[in-house]
Amino acid sequence: MSGNRGSRRGRPPRGVSELSRSAREGALPIAPRIAVAGIIGAVLFGILILRLWALTVLGGAQYAERADRNQLRLLPREAPRGKILDRNGEPLVSNREVQQVVLNLQDVDVERLPSLLAALAPVLDTTPAKLQKQVDKAVPGQLEPVVLAGDVKGMNPIWYLQEHKGEFPGIDVKKSYQRSYPFNKTAAHILGQVGEVSENQLKTTHTNLKSGDRLGVSGVENTYDSFLRGTDGYDAVQVNAAGVREGIGRQLPAQPGNNLQLTIDLPLQRVADKALNEWVHKAASMPKGHDADGGAIVAMDVDSGELLVSASNPSFDENMFVDPLRYREVQRLYSKKNKAKPSMDRTLGGSWPPGSTYKTITALAAMDDKLITPSDTLECAGSMDIFGRKFKNHETGSRGWINLSQALETSCDTYFYQLGLSFYNQEPGPEELKKNPNAESSLQQWSRKFGLGESTGVDVPGEVPGMVPNAATKQELYSDPKRFQAWERNWLPGDSVNLSIGQGDLLVTPLQMTSVFATLANGGTKYTPHFGRSIRDASGKEEFSLPVKKPVDLGLDPVSHAGVKDGLYAVNNGANGTGRGVFGESFPVSTAGKSGTAEKGTTTDLAWYCGYAPVEKPEIAACAFIDKGGGGSAVAAPVVAAVFREYFSKKHQDLMARTARRDAAAAE
Repeated sequence: MSGNRGSRRGRPPRGVSELSRSAREGALPIAPRIAVAGIIGAVLFGILILRLWALTVLGGAQYAERADRNQLRLLPREAPRGKILDRNGEPLVSNREVQQVVLNLQDVDVERLPSLLAALAPVLDTTPAKLQKQVDKAVPGQLEPVVLAGDVKGMNPIWYLQEHKGEFPGIDVKKSYQRSYPFNKTAAHILGQVGEVSENQLKTTHTNLKSGDRLGVSGVENTYDSFLRGTDGYDAVQVNAAGVREGIGRQLPAQPGNNLQLTIDLPLQRVADKALNEWVHKAASMPKGHDADGGAIVAMDVDSGELLVSASNPSFDENMFVDPLRYREVQRLYSKKNKAKPSMDRTLGGSWPPGSTYKTITALAAMDDKLITPSDTLECAGSMDIFGRKFKNHETGSRGWINLSQALETSCDTYFYQLGLSFYNQEPGPEELKKNPNAESSLQQWSRKFGLGESTGVDVPGEVPGMVPNAATKQELYSDPKRFQAWERNWLPGDSVNLSIGQGDLLVTPLQMTSVFATLANGGTKYTPHFGRSIRDASGKEEFSLPVKKPVDLGLDPVSHAGVKDGLYAVNNGANGTGRGVFGESFPVSTAGKSGTAEKGTTTDLAWYCGYAPVEKPEIAACAFIDKGGGGSAVAAPVVAAVFREYFSKKHQDLMARTARRDAAAAE
């Protein structure tokens, strides 16, 4: 027994024996194996922790945003554009609220889109093809809703979509605004239009906007777009997995745009529109103006440059641009076949020779050069022979020897021909032109002082500069060797003679000539014409006045200035004045002005009249122009007369009202 216990006691333990056997067979001890396994486990655990950290911390915001997007859609809340007001606060442009049907592309499967549009088309009274055309306009990856119907007529379609939301995933209704023009054609060219921002603008000049945003594309809508355009807000709309709207979450209210107050006087503008239209049609029925097809009138405050009236005829109804059903009218408006060219702003977008209205500048330049004094006399003959060519006066007979005032009163051409010849003698010769191709006589220099040949700086796009001809411009105009000989390209005596009476290649706009007469009226200070007056908030409170350029003093000689003003007064009030028939002694205020009948090629003569009032202390200047209207005193002067009559009638009424209030207050 003892031996048996001893033999068991001396046998090694089973585990030890196996461990020894394993060691003999080359296996690693268990401790190192455990260590390796621990390291591998730690690495794997670390990787797991890092991945979890990356998912929860680094990518948490991203995934949360994605999850949020699966539940919320930001539906833009369009900001209403600011109103455009006349100088008295009357709205010229306001907004009309409309309902739009939009599609959120991210809420509908591409495969389901055709069936969705097919179901939606009869609700909106349109075709699937037209709806698909709107969808096709979307930019790849666009997040903003696609407008399928810009102005839904009636509420039945809206109610139907709201009651059947489950059938129209991704479809929503949002409130929008369209421009409304209560006075239709009034000041249409100046107000301008609003259009959708282009892809090129989004990449260049308007990177702060998004596809579908609208901005001013012409007129003051364009110039003052940054003030008129508000800041959009949004509704965070909850949608389910099927893309169906279930409710509204967060909201950011839209901020309306500021209101723009213009210098335009609405009642005066409407009188100008009516008178201009009336006399264009009257001219068309007269033998001398039978081709009349349009015109313009501009009226300006002579002491500020504020434009009170700017009317171009024919005009157009601004409302056609916001009504899809009138798109054919818009096409006709811009068609080359439309000979009346109603889209053209004749106040500043076209230029013509000014005829005798320009003689005022000729007279000032001649006196500045000491060629004449107001009292000097020159012969007013029926015609003049100038270097073998006969230049006629507008009257066949002779008036004898007359002074400057009489020459302006009767609009004697031959008087001014003689001044033109004197200016020709100042013209630079070939050698001087080699040194300075743009060298000019003092007549051209004075024209530029008054702002001709360049834009006035008015605060709307589309202004043309016109042209003051000189030796350099003639070389360009007559450069075609097939039509003109070499000598015809030189500046000739006839060029200076024609320029002296506002003919030849001289081109001006009605706006430029209004500025000239405003400058003459106030004594020689040239203001920059402008339409913008102030910016106001939505409540109507003025935030600030719009800045204008500093006026320029032309330094007119008092004697010369007085001589011209005497002549302009005689035009309307003298016994032989060309404007006496319209502005005679019976007119309610004293006026001064100048008529003009200009030739342009083979067309009927162009009719002009420019003037100012009252003579004692001028307040308003105006120029009317009727294209191919014939005689200026016959058809253009009555348009200016209508504006002056309304302006002073209203002012008299305002004065009487203020006096009555003052007397009533004193009585209390």
